[in-house]
Amino acid sequence: MELVRLVYSSESTSLVDWPLLKDIFATAEENNASKDVSGILLNSGMVFLQVLEGDKAVVRDLYNEISQDPRHHDCQIHALERIDDRSFGSWKMRGFNIDKLDPEDQESIKARFCDDTGNLFIDRSKDSTLALIEAVEKVKLH
Repeated sequence: MELVRLVYSSESTSLVDWPLLKDIFATAEENNASKDVSGILLNSGMVFLQVLEGDKAVVRDLYNEISQDPRHHDCQIHALERIDDRSFGSWKMRGFNIDKLDPEDQESIKARFCDDTGNLFIDRSKDSTLALIEAVEKVKLH
């Protein structure tokens, strides 16, 4: 098995409310568990950022399936790389809505990674996307 990490972003075609977002998180967790895929899904405003880790063929097929979902568009891959170990091995899919963080944490993240409208601003670089993921992990896990 060739273990890979894929990082991509997309934009929702419409505003996503909290109940729908929780459903997306739960569905992703269930689907990923059956495929031995781990990862994280971040949302702020209409922008999503997701990391998928697992077997290369499985991750590729899952991304192709996800990218066809009509609820979002503008899917852009930021990184696809071989990895020796998973960063999110115990998380079949962990979902975070930045807008639901504690106010202090939310402001810290938004100041660094969101535009004036509150949407995640992803500059498409691997370093930027991984820095965002690390920042969210730190505030959620303290």
